[in-house]
Formats: sequence, C-alpha cells, structure tokens
Amino acid sequence: MNDKPINYQSQISKSSNEIIIDVTPDWWKSSKNYFYVLGILTFLGFQYTVFSDFEAPSFVIYLLLIVGLPTILLGLFMHSLYLNRLTISRTEIVANTERKKNLRNIPFIDFEVEILENKVKVSMQGFQFSLKDMRDLPKLTEEVAELLDLDFYSNYQLRNNKEVLTYKAKRVTSPNFSSFLTFKNVRDKLQIHDITSQYTYFRIEKKLPITEIIYSVPDLEERDGIESKIKRVDIQKIVVETDQNAGILGKQHRIIVKAYVNTKRNPIELLRTKLRNSQDELTNWRDGERVYDLLKAVPKLNIPIEQKVIK
Repeated sequence: MNDKPINYQSQISKSSNEIIIDVTPDWWKSSKNYFYVLGILTFLGFQYTVFSDFEAPSFVIYLLLIVGLPTILLGLFMHSLYLNRLTISRTEIVANTERKKNLRNIPFIDFEVEILENKVKVSMQGFQFSLKDMRDLPKLTEEVAELLDLDFYSNYQLRNNKEVLTYKAKRVTSPNFSSFLTFKNVRDKLQIHDITSQYTYFRIEKKLPITEIIYSVPDLEERDGIESKIKRVDIQKIVVETDQNAGILGKQHRIIVKAYVNTKRNPIELLRTKLRNSQDELTNWRDGERVYDLLKAVPKLNIPIEQKVIK
C-alpha cells in the first residue's frame, strides 16, 4: 500500500473524551453533491411550474416527478445506508449517530485487518470501514487503547491476508474468549472437552506423581465413548496441532492433540475436535493456544509440549 505524504490527511481525530473516524466512502463524497443539486433544482422547478403563470408542458412536470423526486429519495437512502462516521467514547461506539454498541467494561477488542493495494479494511465491534492510508491503522489502535485503557494482547495471522490485533483491558489478566472447548482446570485435575462431541475429551489427574493421561474417543455412532489410558513414562512428547486447513476443501478448522509414545509407531490422538466452519478460524486458533498453555502449566508433568499450526 502506497503512502502519500504530501496529500495525507488522517481520517482520525481525537478530543479529550472521544475519537472520531471519518469513514465516508470516496465515491459518496464525490457524488453526493450531485444528488443535492439535482434535488434542489427539481424542487425549484416543480415550484415554478405549479405557482407561476408559466404553463409548462406536461412532459416537463412528468420529468421532474419521475426523475427528480426518485433522485432525491435515492440520495437520502444512500446517505442513511452507508457508514460515514464512527464516534468512540469511553462508554460506547456510535455509527452515524444511530447505531450504537456498548463499550462499558469490555474485556477485549479485536481489530480485524485486511491490507489491500489502496486501503486497509478494518472490522471492530461489528462495524466495518476502510482506512485510506496505512499510517492511520497504528494511530487508530493506539488512540482506542489509550481511551479505553487497553493493552496489546496478541495478533493472529489468518488466511486471505487477514490479521487480527487483540487488545485487552488492563484490569483483565486473560480474556475469556468464545470457545468450542470446555476447560476444567482445578487443583487436582485438567480436563479438556469438545463441546460438540460428548465423548471427545482427555484428562490429566494432577495428583502427584502423575502416572497417566486418560482420553476418550466416540464410537462410530457417537452414542458412547471408548476411554483409554497412556502411561506418562511412555510419552515422548505432546503436540497441539491447530489445523486451519482441514476438511475436503481445506477451508475448515479443528484442534488435534497428539501424544507420541515409545510403544507405537504412530502418535495417539488424545483429542480430535469436530470440523469448525471457515468463519470460526480465530476461535480455533485461540482454542489451540489455550490447550497449549494449559498443558505447559501442568506441574510435574515432565513431558515436552509443542505447538504446531497447519495453514
């Protein structure tokens, strides 16, 4: 994306208690005046033909009604349809003075970013808009982080040249992201369960010494689960795979946790989640990170834990 230092004018302005982002599409900026001018001319022309002594041909009146009036209505509709202004305060984000979303006590904010040749597409809190200059992206994230008292947390490189920048509230140690897994992490037990499959889980009893890992695999009809155990001393390593290229077309996602053991040539799958849809890529990525972090934190497990992302 090319910078234009001479003509650069930031879309972002800030006061002491709010941030304003001008996100009016360029085509609307250049064409809206035509709607207004034509609307005014139509109104004046109609007024003149009705209230003056001038007897206008009927086709002129029809032209004013058929062309001019729909143009005015179209201009008003386009003005209301397209996002042209975002105002961010400490309590809410407002679009076009109408659409609002609460920002009180939010634990985190995601900025989904797609860098194109002549603009940066941004999605945040359900609002989508474009920045014309790359330099406005760090300005946006820094200003929002300062206003809402956020810290940078992580970034995720997704498919199709998209990236997610996550900022968390300073009062929050670890944000509670949406997940397709349930995590039971208490003093004496760690259990990770696929919420879409009742019989897909694995469990580590933390009572020292840790002797085994228990895992469950559903049967073919998924009406029951087959629970098995692996001795801890036989496990060479555990690999948490975040598969972002799963499914027949490679557009779905899943988490696979593999245990490499001394007694088998192929690894044993402690957990294989069901396929997730393409729009769940970020959730899948975060699930993989959470599984990896929890396994690394198990005291006295004494097994190397690795993380692998398949794109």
